[in-house]
This record gives sequence, C-alpha cells and structure tokens, in this order.
Amino acid sequence: MPGEPLKQTLMRAEREAIKKALAVCDGNRTRAAKRLGIAKSSLYEKLARHSLEVPEA
Repeated sequence: MPGEPLKQTLMRAEREAIKKALAVCDGNRTRAAKRLGIAKSSLYEKLARHSLEVPEA
C-alpha cells in the first residue's frame, strides 16, 4: 500500500504467500513449507507470528 512502511509491506506479503501455499497444498504444512522453500519449523514460526491457524486434517 502507498506510504506503508517496508516492514509492514513485507509482513503482509509473507502472510499472503503462506496462506496461498497452504491453500494450494490443502493445508498440508510439510508440502507448503517445501513449496515456499523453507524448513517446516520456519513455517510453524511464521504461522505463530502471523496468528494463522491450519485446521487439523
């Protein structure tokens, strides 16, 4: 968004990338992490940071 600080812009982009990867991978965290090119533990940290929850299968 115009005038938005860079940190907020990056956080919003990260959140949306995580949500999209989880949607494409039907909520499978392992596949979503691989799709994002990050470790599964990093995905869990980012889920907590962004207050995102993934329903259990």
